[in-house]
Amino acid sequence: MAFMYNSNLLSPWRNIYLKYAIKKSAGKAQRIIAISNSTRDDLMRFYNIEPERIRVIYSGVDERFKPADLLLISAFKEKKSLPNDFILFLGDLEKRKNIPLLLEAFSILTKEMKIPVKLVIAGKPSNAFLEILSIIERKDLKEDILLPGYIEEEDLPLLFSSASLFVYPSLYEGFGLPLLEAMACGIPVIASNCSSIPEVTGDAALLLSSFEPYEWAYSMRDLILDRDKKNDFIEKGLKRVKDFSWDKTARKTLAVYEEFKKG
Repeated sequence: MAFMYNSNLLSPWRNIYLKYAIKKSAGKAQRIIAISNSTRDDLMRFYNIEPERIRVIYSGVDERFKPADLLLISAFKEKKSLPNDFILFLGDLEKRKNIPLLLEAFSILTKEMKIPVKLVIAGKPSNAFLEILSIIERKDLKEDILLPGYIEEEDLPLLFSSASLFVYPSLYEGFGLPLLEAMACGIPVIASNCSSIPEVTGDAALLLSSFEPYEWAYSMRDLILDRDKKNDFIEKGLKRVKDFSWDKTARKTLAVYEEFKKG
């Protein structure tokens, strides 16, 4: 549903296709499973879907995601040539993820505030990749930013556990699974205060505007330097993720099918 808010994120043809395809499929469906209340509300708002046809079922967090042993983290950093202290972003490098704001905030953090930290932007290159490279070059950030590309699934828990904090400045998320995966690994999270993100994180993440780079820079600095504040968000995150499991997701999904079968 992100394209309904930001039509410039996709090509005109892709926008037309999605509007038609979603309208047609949602109009025919007798039940719709939405991954958040935010997505449900968007379906109702943009497509006039009756609320009684929609069931909200949250995604879960795989049990692989948990705080890792320090020796494993050290070995992983050495194997992947990761710095000791780094901020992590994980996701496809597309316009919706709002990475230019993150780069602006990181430039403020390192060049104006003089915080000695690196930034790892991990994910598959997409429609924002060339813009990201251009900003890195223009702001002279090549020495402080790593772009490892797509990360294999088996490496994700150790990647999260290795980071100092996780940042997610996305303009829209239907759910935002990396937020919970980072929390489950004991990493504090800073994220946008839009779409489903507040619903998913509750008070366990530091939520900010998607358009204020100085606000992001100050918040990253605070979580790096203020250990008590950092630990508070880590504890809240570990508690928050207990509300999400794939077992619960599966049982609720099965219940929708059983409900439908009974008529």
